[in-house]
Amino acid sequence: MKKVKKVEIRVADLIRELNITQFAFANKTKLRPNAVSNLTRGYVDRISIEHLEKIATAFNIDDMNKLISIVEIEVPDDEKEDEKKA
Repeated sequence: MKKVKKVEIRVADLIRELNITQFAFANKTKLRPNAVSNLTRGYVDRISIEHLEKIATAFNIDDMNKLISIVEIEVPDDEKEDEKKA
C-alpha cells in the first residue's frame, strides 16, 4: 500500500452543516440539481471555478477549506508503475 493525496469536495458536509436539502442548495447557488447531487456524492473528476464561486457567494464563504480539503489515503501499489521504473 502507498499513501497518496486526494482532493475532497465538501459539499455534503456544507449541506449537513446548513441543515438544508440538496434542492435548496441548488436553488440558492443556481447550480443544476444533478450537479449538486454529483458533488454531494463525490462523483466528480473536476469542479469549475464558477461553481466554487457560486457556492462561496451564496453562503458567504471566505475560507476555501469549507469547500475543499486534501486528505491522505492508502491505495494498492501499482505494479505497472513499478515496472516502468525498472
